[in-house]
Amino acid sequence: MNCGKSQEWFRHAASAWAEAELGITHIGKMDTDAYLDVGILIPTLTGFAAGCPNAFGGRSWTCEKGAFCPPAGCGLPVGDDFLAYKSKDPGCWSYMQGGFYFMSVQMAREVSQPGGWWAQQSGQFRPEDCVTGNAVYNWAKDSGSCVSAIDLKGMGAIWHPDDNGKWEHSFWYPPYKHPA
Repeated sequence: MNCGKSQEWFRHAASAWAEAELGITHIGKMDTDAYLDVGILIPTLTGFAAGCPNAFGGRSWTCEKGAFCPPAGCGLPVGDDFLAYKSKDPGCWSYMQGGFYFMSVQMAREVSQPGGWWAQQSGQFRPEDCVTGNAVYNWAKDSGSCVSAIDLKGMGAIWHPDDNGKWEHSFWYPPYKHPA
């Protein structure tokens, strides 16, 4: 599963559906065991105002063990700048938890280009979500582009069993399942 499916999906979607033609502004990827509450997501996207047109959103995540992880101590982005971290390490980056994440169309088109960093790393069989975050970071650094981080954590927009099969909000139920 970790051999380029995310890169190929974003490349295909960004080239197949032109945003100006169909009004598409963002492209996402979602796991089959995740639920997306579009009624929460859409107002968040339309209400998100940053000075940067390149958006990477989902639930910000990091890890600190393994060659595929961001440098230790980076943590999560500060505010809505995907390239800003509390750590002074200039190599800091993070990623979005794999249940659901998205990118603005133009950024997805550029980050997923054939022959680019993401395409080259896709054959390494590393965790796709980490590779995706690192690809966004490398694209931003190489192109001198900004990236806005849209963190949906805790908003209830995404339902995904992250921790030992439990939903993120253990006291809530997914919208389609109500307590007896």
